[in-house]
Amino acid sequence: MVFVFVFSFVLTSVFLLSYHHFAHHRHPTKMLSFSAGMLVFIIFLDILPKIFVFGTSFHSSEYLSSLLLLGFLFYHILDIYLHRKIRQRKELIYRELHSFGFFVDNFIKGFMLVIFFSLFDNLLIAFIPIVLVAAAAGMSFAQCTKSKFSSLFVVFTSLFYLFGTVFALILEESAIHAALPFISGAFMYFVLRDEFPKEQSEEVLYFILGIAFMFSYSILT
Repeated sequence: MVFVFVFSFVLTSVFLLSYHHFAHHRHPTKMLSFSAGMLVFIIFLDILPKIFVFGTSFHSSEYLSSLLLLGFLFYHILDIYLHRKIRQRKELIYRELHSFGFFVDNFIKGFMLVIFFSLFDNLLIAFIPIVLVAAAAGMSFAQCTKSKFSSLFVVFTSLFYLFGTVFALILEESAIHAALPFISGAFMYFVLRDEFPKEQSEEVLYFILGIAFMFSYSILT
């Protein structure tokens, strides 16, 4: 379990470095599209099947499916609420709501890191897209308001990777099999919202390359 904390600390560090040093760079849409392809492959061909293979020892498949849907809907409703409030453009509310969104995002990624650690023999290959997403998140966090957050607050936000990791580790086995589909549903929404390619053909190409990379890796290993 030491390794999962090391990887979680790496995510925290990548987020902080991106915030402080790459805030003025263009949003890495190609990189995100590639990572989205990798994550979609991992979600649909690794995580979802294993949710039902291992989770049905503790819960019914209907219960697990319901939690998966609830996680997706919860994140969707939360996202709609936050964006509706943000459109009011009151500076204090704008900053606070954006911050809360990053708290949730980082917590989910930290939780999923533990799941990746338990599901994959080679964590590194699953860790690559999470690192890319963490780098993009740091850049987005710096760009979401015109004024900078305090350094202490940025560090606190980055620590939600660790908070998510610790939360997943302290859960009992039956509880984690219930939390996993809910968190996975929220994670699916996150990938579709932020990482999925939009209309540019180059982004779609990189998305396909991400899927092809994971497919090739799964065949070779």
